[in-house]
Amino acid sequence: MNPLCPFCGTSRPKKICAKPDRLKKPVDILRCAVCGLIFGWPFPTEEELRQLYSADYFHCDTPLHGGYEDYQGDEEEIKKTFQRRWKSLMRYVPAQRPLRVLDVGCATGIFLTVARDAGAVPFGVERSAYAAEIAQSKGIPVFQGQLEAASFETGSFDVITLWDVIEHVVDPLALLQSCAQRLHDGGILVLSTPDASSMLARLLGSYWLGFRSVGEHLYFFGHPTMRAYLDKAGFETLAMHGIGKYMKWDRLLRRLGYYARIFDWLRRFPHFTTPSSYIYSGDTFCAIARKRTSL
Repeated sequence: MNPLCPFCGTSRPKKICAKPDRLKKPVDILRCAVCGLIFGWPFPTEEELRQLYSADYFHCDTPLHGGYEDYQGDEEEIKKTFQRRWKSLMRYVPAQRPLRVLDVGCATGIFLTVARDAGAVPFGVERSAYAAEIAQSKGIPVFQGQLEAASFETGSFDVITLWDVIEHVVDPLALLQSCAQRLHDGGILVLSTPDASSMLARLLGSYWLGFRSVGEHLYFFGHPTMRAYLDKAGFETLAMHGIGKYMKWDRLLRRLGYYARIFDWLRRFPHFTTPSSYIYSGDTFCAIARKRTSL
């Protein structure tokens, strides 16, 4: 029997399709008819999640099923992406210095080095011991584990970021509430996540590339469900819009190869694989929210 919806708890969501995870275990993708939340079932165990985010996750031969081809090899593109996002973020942050910034799921600390270069005081949280160690080697204070276990003081941050993180956790509401607790009133939360409400996702249905990472991506948010989560966690949504990233053409073609083999064929030609560009696919969004003032 399907579980009750993790968000509204008022119905047993219906099955959209089933996909295999990285270990070839079947995962049902379910949608709640009441609130619209989409999620994979069953959720992985804590031990399965711990094993997932090892060094192999950041150097993965099967990135279409989760993980990264070569995270450190793509550091230049990732840094350019975060430099662009930092400039966009500054429109919502008061002109005060130095900003205290916490990146939850900070991986190897690339965003936090961008924040530090801009004059912010960076802090990180990272589940992966492998990635946390690399971030720490850059001189960034990183707590290895989950945010709920970190000893950050209440209301001690100006900005908290969740770049491609919210879809990875078993309890997104608890994570957002933990972020709210650590932000001061009026503090800014920024997150990015695949957009299950996008035109591309709706057109492709069960063939949407976003559904390939089941077992790693546990939830598939759209704008309405993310707004509902943010509101319930104590945030006022300020903006929600599509977002892109810099990517090497080889990485892009490899992903597009899921849809058509011609893209795999193009990877044979060096002039298609060496450059990088800012890619906007239309099926990832960014949400910017402000913590509501306590009464």
